[in-house]
Amino acid sequence: MNDKLPPQSIESEEAILGGCLLDSNAIARIVDILVPEAFYIGAHKDIYQAIVRLHGQGKPTDLLAVTDWLVNHNMLERIGGRNQLATLIDRTVSAVNIDALAELVMEKYQRRQLIKAGNEIVQLGYETQTELPIVLDQSEQKVFQVSSQRFGTNTEHNSTITTAAYWELESFSPIYPTGIHDLDKLMMGFEGGTLTIIAGRPSMGKCCHFNTEIVLSDGRLCTIQELVQRREGEVRTLGNDWKICMDKPSDFINSGLQPVFRVTTRLGRFVETTIQHPYLTVDGWKYLSDLKCGDKIAVPRKLEVFGQETLRECEVKLLGYLMGDGNFNVRIQESEVRSQESECIKVQYLSSLFLDSTVIAQFLNNSDFCILTPDFLHFNLHKVVGFTNNNPAIEKDFFDAVLDLSPSLKCQVLEVQPEELAPHGILTITKSAKNYLCLWLQKLGLNGHSAYSKTIPSIVFQLKREQIALFLNRLFATDGWATVLKSGQSQLGYATIYEKLARQVQHLLLRFGIIATLKKKSVKYNGSRRTAWKLDITDAKSIKTFIDEIGIFGKEKVLSSVKEALALLKYQTNCDLIPIGIWEQIAAAKGNEPWKVLARRALIQGYSNIHVGKRSPTRERLLQLSTALGDRRLQQIATSDVYWDEIVSI
Repeated sequence: MNDKLPPQSIESEEAILGGCLLDSNAIARIVDILVPEAFYIGAHKDIYQAIVRLHGQGKPTDLLAVTDWLVNHNMLERIGGRNQLATLIDRTVSAVNIDALAELVMEKYQRRQLIKAGNEIVQLGYETQTELPIVLDQSEQKVFQVSSQRFGTNTEHNSTITTAAYWELESFSPIYPTGIHDLDKLMMGFEGGTLTIIAGRPSMGKCCHFNTEIVLSDGRLCTIQELVQRREGEVRTLGNDWKICMDKPSDFINSGLQPVFRVTTRLGRFVETTIQHPYLTVDGWKYLSDLKCGDKIAVPRKLEVFGQETLRECEVKLLGYLMGDGNFNVRIQESEVRSQESECIKVQYLSSLFLDSTVIAQFLNNSDFCILTPDFLHFNLHKVVGFTNNNPAIEKDFFDAVLDLSPSLKCQVLEVQPEELAPHGILTITKSAKNYLCLWLQKLGLNGHSAYSKTIPSIVFQLKREQIALFLNRLFATDGWATVLKSGQSQLGYATIYEKLARQVQHLLLRFGIIATLKKKSVKYNGSRRTAWKLDITDAKSIKTFIDEIGIFGKEKVLSSVKEALALLKYQTNCDLIPIGIWEQIAAAKGNEPWKVLARRALIQGYSNIHVGKRSPTRERLLQLSTALGDRRLQQIATSDVYWDEIVSI
């Protein structure tokens, strides 16, 4: 009797399955090489069978998808439960060598089949009642069956192949190009009268409206169209650990004209995509065609990306004030900024923007805070040539004569370099020169914009973290508020009459992990009603982050009251919750353990009733349960960078 173990490689089988769970594209490399029967371990065979079935349906083969398939077919417990799948991933580094491993497992399988065939041939040899030619024929068939598995079982007779090829050549018709160069190169054009279906799994790409904005690694906002045209750039994506990270797109494709649908969520965010665009739900990726209002989809909980650009501190502050209250209609020698803040605000940036202390004093005495900027040339002539003539008439004649000269002649006459005469640019030393503030606003693309059309300049999105915080600090000083309600609840907010500006502010807050809800309101103004856009920050953690990292200039006292009120209340949230469907996954992970016992192990107060399947759990509750279960995937969901937002309209 032979007591040797049959040929097998358990480690290779585990590595293959782990690779398929880690990389949904891995199965495509081995599905034509490896058959489910080749696995020595029965549980491994069942798992691989699930992966092959999902791949055949064009679905992803990640951990969640495979787990759902096994649950739906009552096979999860048979393969060892969720922990078995998690163990396969833990023991696998990557799917790089999956092709070689598949060939190795297939070789071991064929050796086992050969051993089985050999044993059966031995038994045939003992059947003396059977005629020898029949025994030899049956033995030959058994060996042939083993060898044929190396080359596949889909064999056809030569005559069948030749006939089919002949009729295919006979049926050739003219080839029609699609007009899409890459597709024509791949498909050699399309044939008339033939239906060609091009399919791809959800992980193959996303299809959004060309004007959809995304944030790049340097903080810039870029449209999908610009990204495709440039064909380079790193974008934010969700990793396997449920954390948002930077990655490079694998390809850039213009998918042509297609109908798109706007999906709006409870937070007031929206995105426009095709009907086949995949959205992440707690039950896995789903096409838009499979979603409805009320469903929860994953959106960024924070986009912690900041640039490396800097502006002078005074410019950042001034931008914040202007975005809040300014109408950027700057006249040639005059620009207007209004603010309700104290006099010290004016000193902070005027002393940096302008050169003459007497001019600053003039501004401070103007109740309307109207900046009448003098010609910078006069300041610089005094500074450069040291003009000290006490006769005002002679001084004026001298200045007027120089002013009439062209900028280059001015520099020649005064024997100075352009940057010495005009540190803010050569355009500031013409006779009808616009002041520096006017030129600065033109450079930012703001001059001439009213309150209904102003948007945050692109440079702001590329600033460092502390400068974006400073900008928001001054912006909220104009049109923002903070309050403690009678109920003890706290609230922060911001309002504007321009929708895009409100959405830009909502995005900048998201970079700090601050969740703000955007609402459209009708408000009274000068005896009539007009539309306003309001941002509400009600989540206690978001409020605390705002106070600690941003603040509101001039409203420090009320923010201190808000912070004290937060400290008196136990943290509760009705927005940043995990979808109720997560209870099914918790139930599958716990197995037969009673809920009360699990809750007690998780150190949950009031463990006798944790509202299983009735209430959406908080992140903290899910983390307690998943830690007690030792379920890494549920732990990742609990600590993810994802906010589960409700679809309110499609």
